[in-house]
Amino acid sequence: MGLLIASALFAVALLQALIIGRWRNAINERPNPSLEGEGSLPSVTVIVPARNEEACIVQVLQDLHRQSFPKEQMQVIVVDDGSTDRTALIAEGMRYAWPQLRVLCSHGSGKKAAITTGIDAAEHEFIVLTDADARFGPERMNTIVSVLSSSDADLLILPVWTVGEGWLGALQREEQAALLGITLGAALGGSATLAYGANLAFKREAFRAVGGYHGDRFASGDDVFLLRRLRAEGKRVRALMHADALVNVDAEISWRGFFAQRIRWAGKMRGAIHAFS
Repeated sequence: MGLLIASALFAVALLQALIIGRWRNAINERPNPSLEGEGSLPSVTVIVPARNEEACIVQVLQDLHRQSFPKEQMQVIVVDDGSTDRTALIAEGMRYAWPQLRVLCSHGSGKKAAITTGIDAAEHEFIVLTDADARFGPERMNTIVSVLSSSDADLLILPVWTVGEGWLGALQREEQAALLGITLGAALGGSATLAYGANLAFKREAFRAVGGYHGDRFASGDDVFLLRRLRAEGKRVRALMHADALVNVDAEISWRGFFAQRIRWAGKMRGAIHAFS
């Protein structure tokens, strides 16, 4: 019996090593994105779904305004998802000095409806999703649009990093590092199963070709549902592992928030399994 258990454990460890090795090789062999010819890059629409984000909305819009990407080629749409605070009012206040910024009310309830509202109003084929609490550097749009336009990708899975202090922050950083490795490794290996709604890029035509989120019964899972719909229809999903494409998000600061977040994630994955089983 002991030999049987040992053999089973060895087999599991070997399988894990093979999978991780495959991911590592895929990451190491990934082509470096070409950022040449930035002046000829196509235009892009950035969609920021926001609900009660008055504490964060100025920062994310400032990060977008500071992009080195030409402002006249970057439309930014903030979609207010039924906020009860000053989110929409603050964003509207920034619009007067920024012609490419629009502020819309969602045509439904929930993040999926907010994203769909933004896509319906988008002027450009390339779409980038950004959570209202994300922070990022000035080369993000140049990097994403350059790769999306020069590759065959219909959807780009992009990196997200968690920032936090103390034991709880460290736990979430380590957790995020593991998830990021799994997400990007699997995608680079040709078997993408996860994506980050806080940082996602895709072609509007591909979103519409799979019906967007039409018929989804679950409130969460905007990233995973779209990824799996695209894969089911034979669309091309790629991953971009580049520091300039990274966004940072704050860790949960309380154990209550930490567990609530994971319950939401579990619900998302359960919904995705039901939808695609």
